[in-house]
Formats: sequence, structure tokens, C-alpha cells
Amino acid sequence: MALATARTLAWALLMLGWLTLGPLGRTSWPLVAGGLLPTALWLLVIGSAQQLTRRHLAGPAMLRWTVGAAALATAAALACPPGAGAAVVAAMAWGVLVVAASRVVRSLRSGPAPAPVLPAAAGSALAWAAGASPVAAAAGVVAAALLLMLLGGAGRATRGCRSGLFDCALPGVDARAWRSPAELLSTAARWTMLPMMATLALMGDWCSARLGLDSGSVVGLHLAAMLLPPLLLRGAGPAWVLAPLAAAALCPWLLPGVGGVMAASLCCGVSWGLAWKAELARRDGARPSSSPSFGAALWPAVSALATGVAIDHAGPAALGWLLAAVMAAAVAVHAARPRAGRAI
Repeated sequence: MALATARTLAWALLMLGWLTLGPLGRTSWPLVAGGLLPTALWLLVIGSAQQLTRRHLAGPAMLRWTVGAAALATAAALACPPGAGAAVVAAMAWGVLVVAASRVVRSLRSGPAPAPVLPAAAGSALAWAAGASPVAAAAGVVAAALLLMLLGGAGRATRGCRSGLFDCALPGVDARAWRSPAELLSTAARWTMLPMMATLALMGDWCSARLGLDSGSVVGLHLAAMLLPPLLLRGAGPAWVLAPLAAAALCPWLLPGVGGVMAASLCCGVSWGLAWKAELARRDGARPSSSPSFGAALWPAVSALATGVAIDHAGPAALGWLLAAVMAAAVAVHAARPRAGRAI
């Protein structure tokens, strides 16, 4: 019960970061990378802290102090009047908080544990409820951190998944991801999810202006697309992952305008959820291997920043180009694998 609760709270903090830092960036840094600078900084801190805590595992007391201090700094920054400085502090403190929360969850694991699909869905629902305003987000951060501090395990956290935090939910850079079509699809799905999550605030603005949907409904639809399929379906083969991913690449061209972009984003969410569940099944019981390099762990931040710059220059159409680029890269790598094998 303690592990499931801690997982739910950690997922709530992760998803709340996506849902809060986007609008905060739109308010505080609207002219820099489409307002995605705080989100990119958050991902940069997550990647850096992830690598540091792989080499220097914290004990239970240090984890509790880190969770508490990071939560207070995050909540204080969110409670301040919107500004560039407050957004930077919130992003940096929140990045530390997400990694510390993940390590608390790891410290509670004493052996094989069930896939965290239900905690992820519950945590996302909590994040959606708390993401209505910065004040509500600040209260949610403090409440989640206090509960995590009470639940913290007695042992040191393990190093965790080799491809990212939260059971490989966040994208990472791992050469092993290109060894089989299934892992290639999983990697492609995770990397298409990242720009979609980073632009949820923008998506809400676009859809409310042109499709008549409020931002809360848009966020709720995206979270449901990500987490309901893995919750309801028992298994998901490669075809289940590929179909929505291919549809996502086609939607912006078959349905021009914001409607196509939103349809593509929902398809990416479905593909990510099914790929994540399949990834958990493949890695069940496997020992984590060596971690990615420090530079590779920073690629999600670079991706978010590049997404913002592309949207600044091309608007919603940039997301369609990004999806097409990810799909083309996945197809090219998959097509090159047999030739590379013969050359070796």
C-alpha cells in the first residue's frame, strides 16, 4: 500500500510539472522558445539530478530533507506573482523534487512490484485536479511532498531504469533501444510524447480559440489518451503501438489546422501509453544496465527547447513536422539495421 501510494504521489508531481510549468512559461517567458524555457529547464535539472543520484545514492534522511526543501522552494515560487525569476526557481526546484520523489519510490521497493499503470493514472488525475491554478498546484506539491516524507523507505534508493525515471516513462537515449522493432517503436513513442506534453498549454490556447474547447478539457483528453488504454488493455503488441503512431504522423496532413494537430497529439498519447506498458512487460524482472551518458540524459531538455523555437517560427504546423521527423528517423534506423548487421 505504501509503495502504491508513493508511486501515485510521485506521478502526480511529474504530471503536475508538465501541466503547470507550460502555462507559467507562457506568462513569464512568452517570447523565449514559445514559453517553453521553464519546461526545458525543468527537464535539464531532472536529467542532471538523475545522473548525479545514480552515482551518489542518498540515504532515507537525505531523501526526506531533499523532498521537503524542494517542495517548499517550488511552492514559494508558484505563490509569488508571475515573473521570470519565479518561473526559473520553480522549474529548478521542481526538477529536484521529481527526482527525489522517484528515489523515495525506489527506496520502498524491496523486490518485484506490479506495473505502476494504476498509480500513474491516479496520479495524473490528481495532477489534473490540482493544475487549475498556480496556487492549487503549490498546495498540491506541498501535500504530496509531506506524504512522501512520511512514506519514505528505510533503505537507499536503487539506480532505477536505465532509460529514464518513472519506470522508463520519460524518454532517454540508449543504444539498446534500436536493437529490435519493438524497442524502436517504444523509443519513438516516448520521443513523440515529449513535445506533445511540453505544448499542452499551447494546445489549450489553440483549441479554445479555434475549436471551442476549454484548456482543462484538452488536458483531460490528452491524459486519458495516454493512460486509459494501458489501464484497460491487458496486452499491446507492436501493431497496437505502430497504428496510432502512424496515424499521428498523418493527422496534421489529412486534417489541416489545429484539429489535425490535436488529433495527432491524442494519437501520440495512445501510442505512448501502449508502448510504455509493453516496455514494462519486456523489462519485468530484468536488471538495470549501465546508465546513459550525462550528455544523453539532457536530450529531453534540448528537445523541449527546440520544440518551442520551432513553434515560434512555424506555429502549430511545427508539431506536424516534428512527428514526421521522428517517424522518418525511426523508419530509417529500422531499415538500416539489417545492412549494418551484414557489414559487421
